Amino acid sequence: MKLLLTALLGYLASAFVTPANGDDMLKWCVTSDAELDKCETLRNLHPDFSCVQRNSTLHCIEAIKRREADFVSADGGEVFTAGKCGLVPVMAEQYDETLCGTTGNTAFSYYAVAVVKKGSQVTWQNLQGKRSCHTGIGRTAGWNVPMSHIYNQTNECNFTQFFSSGCAPGADPSSPFCKQCAGIGEDKCSANDDEPYYGYTGAFKCLVEDSGDVAFIKHTTVPENADGNGPDFSQSLSSADFELICPGSQNPVPVTEFASCNLARVPAHAVISHPENRTKIVGILQELQNSFGPNGTNTRFRIFKSEGGRNLLFKDSTKCLQEVQTNNFESFLGNEYINAVRSLRQCTANTPVLETCCTTNNCQTSTSAKCDNCRA
Repeated sequence: MKLLLTALLGYLASAFVTPANGDDMLKWCVTSDAELDKCETLRNLHPDFSCVQRNSTLHCIEAIKRREADFVSADGGEVFTAGKCGLVPVMAEQYDETLCGTTGNTAFSYYAVAVVKKGSQVTWQNLQGKRSCHTGIGRTAGWNVPMSHIYNQTNECNFTQFFSSGCAPGADPSSPFCKQCAGIGEDKCSANDDEPYYGYTGAFKCLVEDSGDVAFIKHTTVPENADGNGPDFSQSLSSADFELICPGSQNPVPVTEFASCNLARVPAHAVISHPENRTKIVGILQELQNSFGPNGTNTRFRIFKSEGGRNLLFKDSTKCLQEVQTNNFESFLGNEYINAVRSLRQCTANTPVLETCCTTNNCQTSTSAKCDNCRA
């Protein structure tokens, strides 16, 4: 009896001990070595989470779906895919400091724009046959919005028939949309920071270095990477060296006129997770923001600034994170953007395999290996 009691007490004690390896902690998913470094720095300062790495945000969504990770910051197009897989937006980036005290999903937005070099003579009307620079396949400003415009204009799903070549990180390596990318070896055209032309700054760099004739980016990307701002490649640039083009307009306009010349007003990036983890993740991110945000109590580190890269974990233009007031991803993204994505989804090649899998009725019981990443 004594031995039995001792064994029972030992079992109960072990059942309530926190694992030393932190397996009970929520896992923040990152997509590059630079993001992992930033995540680990945050973890060391505030050890309430752990960091895991995957090759892309879509791979992070797969990992979250499979309970191998818990949250990741995602572009609107990726939020759409995540929503189709049962995940929800929990906190969104806010780029206007004056709105940081507000609530409601209308506060979360930015403009998707098409940027060209001043004097290039490139307009929306003569865009066909040009080279294009994209933030990444399936991303909001860099792909979904401009390509939905082009699809509605041409009713053609094969966009290689529209652009001669380009860089769209995440495209098939053999695609013309990888031809202009700058990565070396396996990193060429990868959907992470290992591809120099990935993301907003990368797509702008693609344009600056004459690897493309138009860059599809966010309205703040040019001033963030010109006029003495941004990385080394952009230090000598002026915002006045670039212009915006837009459907329905024959003439380019200054980049400051984004409110009247844009492709769409689109949803901000958001942190996504399983619904049941919402409260914990909001708590962690609010604590990090209170300590390391622009007005944080700890001045050793700033969560919305990136060292060794750009837009790591969050966009550098973020002023604060705000809790999303709904679990409905479509309400968060808004009707205009949902309609643009659905229009583009008529082209099956523009639907991620993960999204197709998550919306297949028999996926949960299928033995197909490609459905493994959809099973919770």
